[in-house]
This record gives sequence, C-alpha cells and structure tokens, in this order.
Amino acid sequence: MTVHATKTTTTAKLLSHPLNAWYVAAWDHEVTSKGILARTVAGRPLAIYAPRMAAR
Repeated sequence: MTVHATKTTTTAKLLSHPLNAWYVAAWDHEVTSKGILARTVAGRPLAIYAPRMAAR
C-alpha cells in the first residue's frame, strides 16, 4: 500500500473554487440595461449589468 502525503496551502484553504475556470453567471435574456442583476458565483458576489446602447 502506498501512502501519499498531501500538503494543503493557506491559499487552498481560503479558495474553495478554482479561479482559472469559466463559470456561467446568467442567461443572455436575464442581463438587460433595465437594472443590475445580483448573483453569487464560486462564492463571490457579482453585479452584472448591460450598458445602455447609444441611439444612432
């Protein structure tokens, strides 16, 4: 039987989700210029919004 010792760093203890990954936060129809959408992704609060489009 082989036993492997694992070393847990302070960073690994603080961050429970990988930061070098893509996470889905909202569908396109949920993000509008009418207001701010609040979500929590990977344990972090986000404010998602779409800027108003300039009239041409």
